[in-house]
Amino acid sequence: MSVLLNHRSENKLQAYVDTLRLVTYTVRMCENEHIFPKKCRWTLCSKILENCFDSLVKIKQANKIRPTTAEQAKFRLKLELQILLNFDALWTLIDIAANAYELPKEKVGIWSQLMLTADNRVMAWRKNDAAALKKEFDF
Repeated sequence: MSVLLNHRSENKLQAYVDTLRLVTYTVRMCENEHIFPKKCRWTLCSKILENCFDSLVKIKQANKIRPTTAEQAKFRLKLELQILLNFDALWTLIDIAANAYELPKEKVGIWSQLMLTADNRVMAWRKNDAAALKKEFDF
């Protein structure tokens, strides 16, 4: 039996799932010789992939922290902020790649949509965490 869309609850790991989709697509883009020439894989693509992998790892780390102190709560929020900063850098790197290599517009559109979805999901996660943790730990 299916659940009505407005009655569905959100997966608690949806930020991870959406970021994993972004990373998977990014890996495929960067490994495609028809999109990125080999010479740029050691420069631009390596920075793009490093940023993606770091974001995914930080999501897992932040989610692993079950704060029992204000310091742990602040550290979790700090990791979430670092993810958002990584995403900001990734937007810039994608923009550079799209312009420098004249990437196909449909591929850039898909990439941008995946990026936007992951970015919005992490922003919402951080906003909810910040409100709950600040209330719980009074900081």
